[in-house]
Amino acid sequence: MGINELMSGFIEAFYSKKIGKIRSTWDQVPSQEMVIFVMNRLIGVVLLMNKALQIFNDAFNTFSALLRQTEFMSFALACLAILARFNILTRVMLEEIKKCYGLLRNWVEYFPRSSQTIPETDLDNEINKLPEFL
Repeated sequence: MGINELMSGFIEAFYSKKIGKIRSTWDQVPSQEMVIFVMNRLIGVVLLMNKALQIFNDAFNTFSALLRQTEFMSFALACLAILARFNILTRVMLEEIKKCYGLLRNWVEYFPRSSQTIPETDLDNEINKLPEFL
């Protein structure tokens, strides 16, 4: 999903390349188009994570049935433990991504538009298409 690269790139957009490694204060602000792009990617990430949670639940049910058969009990138990950890990590990441999306959704209108010739109505339509909450 490239969440780390996506968010690192977004954070780096607040700093110019001239400053280098010293990052004390912002010296620029990313464009509204970049914020909309990041928000659309976050929507995709949330959809993938929800799909993963469904798959984890299906796999949990399958391994629970295998555990009841007692033939591969240790294998099934290990797989259930791994699935439980994946489930918890995915849920925590999902909540953090939803919080990040919520913050960006509140701020997107205040970011400057890029200097490119994109009609304002197209950007306003893009913003209005974004869901309020994930």
